[in-house]
Amino acid sequence: PAVVQAQAGDVILWHKLGSDIEVTNSEMGPNGTIIPGPLPLTYEALQFGNGVRTHGSVSVGFQSRVRFSFDPTNKLADKGTMAFWARPDHGSDYGGIARWIDIPADKGTPARINEAAPYIYWRGWDDAIAYGICQGNRICQQINVSGPEITFRAGDILHVAIAWDLNGINGTGDKVRAYFNGKQVASSTSFDWPYGVSLSGPEMGGSDYNQYAAVDNLVIWDFAKTDFSDRFIES
Repeated sequence: PAVVQAQAGDVILWHKLGSDIEVTNSEMGPNGTIIPGPLPLTYEALQFGNGVRTHGSVSVGFQSRVRFSFDPTNKLADKGTMAFWARPDHGSDYGGIARWIDIPADKGTPARINEAAPYIYWRGWDDAIAYGICQGNRICQQINVSGPEITFRAGDILHVAIAWDLNGINGTGDKVRAYFNGKQVASSTSFDWPYGVSLSGPEMGGSDYNQYAAVDNLVIWDFAKTDFSDRFIES
């Protein structure tokens, strides 16, 4: 794996996502898995070279999916951060669901009852980006962030991140914070799930057929990151 120059000890997963080889060979952390379907993954120019796309017009059974995973004994869900670049097919005037990074397709099965997975997607009927964590039997907690700061056009390249710490982020009462293009846009003090559960890898194409974005440079840290001024550095 490549050496991450900044905060290397805190990065637990880094995927460039520019090709099948990059999807299945991480820069740091466990390799990704391609779950093949009749329609293959495709790749297109994004923030750093190419990003990956699953086919949003078809159901889970017909699209190839990308799954990210961790050792199930990791116990990392107490605090962490997930960030990535996305280029959505729709702008912020779109009224439907547009999945970006989501929970695994088999979330809610007994094997995953003690895991928690982060996700971020567009929730059109609220004109909002949904930032959340799903734990156990699809018990999800999320912030729906809307307003003038959450404005974008189809094809814009966006940076989004969710950070969480059940003990409070940086000594505050915030348990989760949402970021859009490097700026904190929301927080919540009410997020809660059992301490000591493991962090489950998220998935692209795993929830349903509404996967309407290409995604690049997925990074997960083992702490609640609050400064994303380094987001233009590929690491």
